[in-house]
Amino acid sequence: MAQSKTSMRALRVLGNITEEALRGANISDKMQVLEVPIPKPKRGQVLIRVDSSPINPSDLAYVMGAYPRANPLPVTPGFEGSGTVVSSGGGFLGWGLVGKNVAFTANPTLDGAWAEYIVTDAKMCVKAGSNPLESASCSFVNPLTVLSFVDIVGNEKHKAVIHTAAASSLGKMLIKELGKKKVPLINIVRRDAQVSMLKDLG
Repeated sequence: MAQSKTSMRALRVLGNITEEALRGANISDKMQVLEVPIPKPKRGQVLIRVDSSPINPSDLAYVMGAYPRANPLPVTPGFEGSGTVVSSGGGFLGWGLVGKNVAFTANPTLDGAWAEYIVTDAKMCVKAGSNPLESASCSFVNPLTVLSFVDIVGNEKHKAVIHTAAASSLGKMLIKELGKKKVPLINIVRRDAQVSMLKDLG
């Protein structure tokens, strides 16, 4: 697929942002949407036109500087997303993804997914198939976190789990996976309306 554009819009973190500032309205001195060059993939990498990328708690921690960064500022956040592979830097796996819709995770040594385009490793992409790209964008962070929960509970023989963000996407997954293991789960929510929603999940 030909790529004629040479620049793109990307959300750039220019400095560490406090939680208070992040909740406020004026952080333009620390985070801005800027026009930057579209990155070029190397061998084993692909260039993806980004369709969707979620905002996970780990992304917010990254923005605030509370999550390890491999790159110096300024950086583009976004640990995962989805989109269409538009070019490959070479390699069998990369060429096989060109033109395909994929879910992906960002290479931690490169910029993230909160941009119009991203370069990441071909091995960090999974074909989305018929799944909507918006849904496919959440294929890694929360599911792998839930699997880690389940492994820890099993390996360390915990008798129950308390989850303080039960109405989140991760919380809903946790209800299903721990339910399969018959592990008691205590769900804490912020609003009464969320109680019936979680009860419907089991």
